Amino acid sequence: MRVLGAAGVLAGVLALTACAPQTEVDAAELSLDGTRVAVTFDSCNEAEPVQVEESEDEVRVTPSGSGGLVELAGDDCQDYVVVQLADPLGDRALVNGATGAAVEVAPAPPESTLDWPYDRDRVSVVEYEAALDDMVACLEDEDPLIDAWVTQELNWLGWDFAKEPDENGTVEAPAIAVCEEQVLTPLRG
Repeated sequence: MRVLGAAGVLAGVLALTACAPQTEVDAAELSLDGTRVAVTFDSCNEAEPVQVEESEDEVRVTPSGSGGLVELAGDDCQDYVVVQLADPLGDRALVNGATGAAVEVAPAPPESTLDWPYDRDRVSVVEYEAALDDMVACLEDEDPLIDAWVTQELNWLGWDFAKEPDENGTVEAPAIAVCEEQVLTPLRG
């Protein structure tokens, strides 16, 4: 009897999974170098990192969320993930692995429109990435209450931080000015 009960529960779970709405990939944009794709999908904060499968002909991106809340929220409840590819996308098709549908990929914006505050002839992306790591280390050294990290956007990197408010409900972070002066200002030369 227990075996039949477990089999019934398993069948019920499989049936519910089969009936769950598929997570819809709404948009994709390619990075300047063609190795990253920014994927926007309906998941209402349910999705874990997107799974990526690459072949010679296509790149399958599969958001792992069930999209269960999407029926209520639709495009008002989306997530955005930057997917790193092993090889540039090139002529390969981008496919939503959850639905099998092809996804149109928007090209990257022209390089001249990107907000890059440094002279590209003097500061390489690798040097900038190293400076961001130094910025994070500086912030954490200057103020142990700061939790800092590097953030990855589609065509550029940045840094961010968090700090608990004090007893007055304010967040003061003078270490930011100090560290920017030490680490990032020299890049502007």
